[in-house]
Amino acid sequence: MMKLDQNEKEEVFITTADFEELPINAMARVVIQLGEQLIENEVVALLEIIKNSYDADAKHVFIEINTLTLTNRGQGYIKITDNGNGMNREQISNGFLLISTINKTEKLRSIRHDRVPLGEKGVGRLSTQRLASFLNLRTKGWKHNYEYLLSIDWSRFNENVTLGSVSAQLNTNEINIKNMKDFDDIHIKSYVPKQVDDGDFGFTQLNLLGLNNISFWNQEGIDKILGNEVLRLVSPFKKNDSIDITIELTNEHVSNKIIKTEAIDEDFLENASMYKIKFDFNYPFLTMDYSFKPMFYKKLEGKEPRKNLPRNYEENHIPISDKSKVINILEDNDKLRRILKKSILENKVDFANPGKFHGVLFNYNYAVEQQLNEFYTALAREVPNLFENDKEVKEFLKSNAGVKIYRDKFRVLPYGNEESDWLGLTKISQSAGSYLAPKVANTIGYVEINSLDNAQLKEMTNRQGFILDAYGENFLAICREVAFLVYREVRRQADEFGKQYPRISAPNAHEEANEIISKTSLDVKDMLSQTKKIASKLTEEKYKNQLSLFDAEEKEEIINQAGESLIKIVEKTINITSNLEKASEEIKAAKRLYEYSQEEMAPLLELSALGIIAEALTHEMNKSITNTRFRAQSIQKYMVSGLKDANNEKIMELLKKSHGEARLIEAESNSIDRQVRHLAPGFRKRRRTNEKVNLNKELNNIYKQGVIAERAERNGIEIRLIQDAEVIVESSLGLVIQVFDNLYINSEYWLQYFYVAKEIDKKVFNIQLTSKGLVRVWDSGLGIDPIIEDRLFLPFETQKNEGRGLGLYIVSSILEISGSTIRLLPEKNMHNRRFIFEIDFSKAML
Repeated sequence: MMKLDQNEKEEVFITTADFEELPINAMARVVIQLGEQLIENEVVALLEIIKNSYDADAKHVFIEINTLTLTNRGQGYIKITDNGNGMNREQISNGFLLISTINKTEKLRSIRHDRVPLGEKGVGRLSTQRLASFLNLRTKGWKHNYEYLLSIDWSRFNENVTLGSVSAQLNTNEINIKNMKDFDDIHIKSYVPKQVDDGDFGFTQLNLLGLNNISFWNQEGIDKILGNEVLRLVSPFKKNDSIDITIELTNEHVSNKIIKTEAIDEDFLENASMYKIKFDFNYPFLTMDYSFKPMFYKKLEGKEPRKNLPRNYEENHIPISDKSKVINILEDNDKLRRILKKSILENKVDFANPGKFHGVLFNYNYAVEQQLNEFYTALAREVPNLFENDKEVKEFLKSNAGVKIYRDKFRVLPYGNEESDWLGLTKISQSAGSYLAPKVANTIGYVEINSLDNAQLKEMTNRQGFILDAYGENFLAICREVAFLVYREVRRQADEFGKQYPRISAPNAHEEANEIISKTSLDVKDMLSQTKKIASKLTEEKYKNQLSLFDAEEKEEIINQAGESLIKIVEKTINITSNLEKASEEIKAAKRLYEYSQEEMAPLLELSALGIIAEALTHEMNKSITNTRFRAQSIQKYMVSGLKDANNEKIMELLKKSHGEARLIEAESNSIDRQVRHLAPGFRKRRRTNEKVNLNKELNNIYKQGVIAERAERNGIEIRLIQDAEVIVESSLGLVIQVFDNLYINSEYWLQYFYVAKEIDKKVFNIQLTSKGLVRVWDSGLGIDPIIEDRLFLPFETQKNEGRGLGLYIVSSILEISGSTIRLLPEKNMHNRRFIFEIDFSKAML
């Protein structure tokens, strides 16, 4: 083959067919296939049709569903009427009949109410095909003098014909605008009033005949599904410039049942809530506004007496440091900064910004308690036209549970459905181990987005959630962090309440309670004994002369019944005293259980700490064991080979190799031994014994010579041990080792993470021992996330992806057992974060 010069260009000529032009067509069934792919179910189909009515500036939509009527096109029909702008001939021909699945590229606002269009080309008309086999469409365009009747037989699209051979039928009628009575049958009662503007009006009516899935509309409870799913497709929280929907249902179970959209009064939701949270996101700032209600604090009060408790609760009577908290998610929240995805926009790589949005969360309590029942009863009295009692209030709140997403006031499914815990509330409440955490069943709320600010958030083609690209994942991640921050603030409120109003729990409280119960029981028994004697005597005396003045039989009967009633009352009251005695025994048992728990808590914490350290070292020990097994197998192979070979030089060579392997085994064994000896002080027998512990020596053993030193060397972490003086304390050596192991393991994780993320260029772990018995620990990482700094030492608080949130809690608890403490110092590093832990061993110094 001849090679071309670099300046030459190779030209290829391909002969094209130019004899005959053939059209490119599609089978008509492609329309049915598109409908099945784009429309998930009947609920989504109705939503898309309602969206079209909204885009057409309709204020009212009336939907009539009837499964009992047999039409000339099949069983059942759905009639959908709106008072929007309607359509003219051009819009029918070039809009409704021009099926396309491409998003509207130019979102022109509606002509009458300036609405941003919600629908997408093709989806609305495909929804009519999804619901029924035949469509009759009747419409009149606003400011147009013609009425149009369009008919489409969707069943023909299943035949073996091409798309171009299937057509729709259109009838045109010229009308007199002034004679509006011609359209009274369109505007049904008050459901679809004429929306007259400039002396004119428009409308659209869809008659869907021959329902495709009639069993869906006949199912038991379909009225509730329509009420909860279809009508709630439109946001019930804010009705300004929205759309009202009315559904009339007739099926096998109900007849002409009317279901209407109703607004939810947010003031009522707030008054009934335990707390309310408002949040706004405007990249990169997340603003959280907290509002805790009096009933929230009443629930925290509990039944036990507390010190300094105010008589009347006032909203937010516990001071919140920052009622409105502004968080920079790129600087103040390590978790989000780690997980948020990036995208390329205008040749620049940056975090994928989902756009600004806001939301509200309300939390409730449905417990069956007198206090709560009275609270909800009082709320019911405020709106007697809606609720009669506390049960109806609770049922209303339960039926509206869930956090929904609305784009331009319309639901984005399936977020907020009963089975959709898209905020991860269940995981938060389970890992937190607290009844205070928000849950799916006791939270009502919404997140509002719109087509302009959140254009990057795309919905799935079947309208079942967002496309999980970088923007979709970031949006959900930010919302889930909001839920977690809510839980964290609730916990903080509970902690502050407990500190400000501690429970009254004197050491001898149980003895005083026993004394009161015993004395009361004796008094009641004595009183009942005397009463019983009087009752018996009264019954006996009716036969004697003293009662002769009661000569009427009725009087004797009354006395007899009175005596018997008194005896029954006495017997019941004796049972009460018996219960009081049982209560006294329960108090004694509870005290024994409390004392037992106090004794068992310390070993439990110590065992947990030891388990965490052992888990961290297991990997190292497993590696040593694997290496030992491999070396042992190698020795066996060499020995077997040597025995088979009589050549002395080869035998010597094999023996030398065996000797080398044996030395390696010895080294591995020594490593295992060091690891086991590192754990040994934490074993129960050693742990229970306090001894003189030289902190200088032990810190040197841990961080410069022991397994932690080896581990740090392998991970490229420099350990700097600064010892200003010799410090000797009386403590358990095992507890000391567990504390400093946990602190290192915690630092190691973050140093590794930030180093890999190229946010730090060196990995250094520092520990300083002072003459006052203070040990300061810090590292070269970014410091403590401000979001978590106030709750570092509480259980289940973590920023690690798979963390338990127990490490620092256990460290704090172990130190407390020995009379020592740990705290996070206020000093900040170059990243403007607190970063130094200080352990105070001064009370244990010798």
